[in-house]
Amino acid sequence: MNKIPNKCYIVANMPKEISDWVISLRQKVDPALLHMPVEITLSGSSGVGTLIEGQNFDRIKNLLVDSFANTLPFEFSFRGITTFPKTEIYYLDPDPDIFRSMHAKLAESDLEFKESPFPYSPHCSVAGFTPITDETRAIIRAADSPKGKHTVSSISIYRNEKMNPVELWRYEPKKLPKPGSS
Repeated sequence: MNKIPNKCYIVANMPKEISDWVISLRQKVDPALLHMPVEITLSGSSGVGTLIEGQNFDRIKNLLVDSFANTLPFEFSFRGITTFPKTEIYYLDPDPDIFRSMHAKLAESDLEFKESPFPYSPHCSVAGFTPITDETRAIIRAADSPKGKHTVSSISIYRNEKMNPVELWRYEPKKLPKPGSS
């Protein structure tokens, strides 16, 4: 594949402990979301939109490697579970600084993106694809969001055709040990 297809977006992949936590909550409150990857979108759903199709895929991959080789891996934490304004779309709310910085790098790059009607808001979706009931709302509100620091070590490009996401590419840089460490 040398050209990027339609409906592609860039994400920061969540570590296993976060994926397990989110999947466990999704099973209880919104099983329709179980097939979706556990990630924080860097381009696609808010801020800059999805990648405009037809761009050179190798060029996109090279730009992402150049842009994020010195960023990955990085630590972050969550501030809790919240919703988007006037919706019942629930998400884990990360400390936004690093994600906003990564999003800004993409927005300022030579990559071409479709427009998004929403300002950039880093988020990890936990519920909202199916109607929220009083029972599921109570489960979400009682959930204690993951505490402490978590490490993002990879980014991916996904294609989402008819709510069926497929990972097209993943970048996980290999960090060399610091000189003098064993």
